[in-house]
Amino acid sequence: MIPEQVIDYKLDEATTSITTKDAILYALGLGFSRTMDDKDLKYTYENYDKFCMFPTIATTKPFVFCDDNIHKFMECPGFPRFNIAKLLHFE
Repeated sequence: MIPEQVIDYKLDEATTSITTKDAILYALGLGFSRTMDDKDLKYTYENYDKFCMFPTIATTKPFVFCDDNIHKFMECPGFPRFNIAKLLHFE
């Protein structure tokens, strides 16, 4: 990568969504099902009155790889060309 060519390169705005199912599967994957007390239920049971998403779930859907932006990302000057299909991902 050539930092001088990458700095200030702008991608288009993109949006993504995270469903309740996504949030629960993420929490289960982190191990929140081991004890079924309040601290786990709020991340693993959608009908729990204090249900919420574990904060780091936001890192699982990086905006840069949204469908609308992937082509522009790959065209960034100073960024090495590579086969995106061989990129390790977490889906």
